[in-house]
Amino acid sequence: MQCGVGLPNYSRGASVQGVNEVAHAAEELGFDSVWTTDHMLVPKEHADVFGYVLEAVLTLGYVAALTRRVRLGTSIIVLAQRNAIQFAKEIATLDQYSGGRVIVGVGAGWMEGEFNYLKADFHQRGRVLDESIGVLRAIWEQDEPAFHGRFYHFDGAVSNPKPVQAHIPVWVGGNSDAALRRAARNDGWHSNAHNPEVLASKYAEVKRLSNGRATLSTRFSADLDPNKSPLVTTSSGETRRRLTGAPNTVRETLRAYEQEGLEYPVLFFPQTDLSLMLKQMEAFAKEVMASFT
Repeated sequence: MQCGVGLPNYSRGASVQGVNEVAHAAEELGFDSVWTTDHMLVPKEHADVFGYVLEAVLTLGYVAALTRRVRLGTSIIVLAQRNAIQFAKEIATLDQYSGGRVIVGVGAGWMEGEFNYLKADFHQRGRVLDESIGVLRAIWEQDEPAFHGRFYHFDGAVSNPKPVQAHIPVWVGGNSDAALRRAARNDGWHSNAHNPEVLASKYAEVKRLSNGRATLSTRFSADLDPNKSPLVTTSSGETRRRLTGAPNTVRETLRAYEQEGLEYPVLFFPQTDLSLMLKQMEAFAKEVMASFT
């Protein structure tokens, strides 16, 4: 099992100092990767969590210069809201600067108000996302990129330099059946956290559809506080499982997920208290992560 950690690039705890310190701590403590969260312009009812965000790709560019080992991931980019051609160039450049350390997490998105602000079609987001992933592959991997679709159309084009990686991993977020199929067509599934028995059949389905190829990753809120509830309600109104409790409890919980198929947890420790976040990262690395790696 590999383990990633979320950077504090979002919520009211987001700060350059926090990103700097967490990135250095992740490198020193042995985490395998660091991850950013994406939102750009949100309705005010989501302001407490997503109204303060340091842009996801630019943040990873900053972190690339601070680190030498950890991989750099997006958890997740709402790609249907972005121009896929521009995003392909940004990621190819990030992969160059980082020496080939990028993992791209993408998803269809859920916040209709943000789509409206960005003049993106919320109701076509799945179709746009599929085409956008095709655009990324064409630009990253073809000498003369060409793509002919409903939303993107180009040929006779050039985009260099290519990424360092011959094949940048693309992991798909979301828990819908469409997300599972999309993940299986790509390189991994980056799911939201639900109870292990709920995710077990979905893990198995992604592995089946991908012939065992896709990586199984789950994004967790984590808080090593035995008084915190293991259930958390997101700003979208969805109830998810949180990793809570003393390190031995968290270790047992992660073991249950591993037995169901989880390969790559990504943990977001308390975002609004940097000192607590760093303390919990250290405890997790020494008392939990060491048992799995």
